[in-house]
Amino acid sequence: MCGLLLKTQLKPGSFAAFMDAVHVNAAASLRDEPGCLTFDVMRDRSDPDQVWLNEVYVDEAAFEAHTRTAHAGCWWNH
Repeated sequence: MCGLLLKTQLKPGSFAAFMDAVHVNAAASLRDEPGCLTFDVMRDRSDPDQVWLNEVYVDEAAFEAHTRTAHAGCWWNH
């Protein structure tokens, strides 16, 4: 298995747009990538502009395949 726990600090006021984009990524990852086992999006209670992503893939090859999808980077501008 290959896991990723990512903490990201959002630009102030961008939470709603970020969530729209990251939910597209999460849904497509779980729906279209057989190697994606988990894709959780969590907001930090202590900082409303901080979000955690928890992703689990069957192996590193599945994660690498994810990084090459169109939906993988759709949230990076937030």
